[in-house]
Amino acid sequence: MAHFKVLYYLDNKHFSLIEIKRTDLDREKDKSKLYYWLIYLKSSNQLQKLDFVSMKSSGNDEERIFKQGKLHFNTDIGHYESNKQSGRLRYIPASDLPKPIAEAIASFL
Repeated sequence: MAHFKVLYYLDNKHFSLIEIKRTDLDREKDKSKLYYWLIYLKSSNQLQKLDFVSMKSSGNDEERIFKQGKLHFNTDIGHYESNKQSGRLRYIPASDLPKPIAEAIASFL
């Protein structure tokens, strides 16, 4: 059984960005231990945790700042910029997360 819930899933042909909430830490109050942003690099099948700094929400527009880069998105598209990866992303329903990525997240946790 997966011990996480996918909150956001954005994807392009090179990488995916996923926000998850851990569901196995019921008593945890520290949000940094409950909510993770992850980047899945498709060329190497590697999953890395992004270091969350801040967020903004304005209507349908979302922004997340990480030590590694910046993400802007809405319920259609997104754009991620960092020193290592950048590009446009498609917003995809969380229920459509591919099994290999879900398995990589489960192993990561």
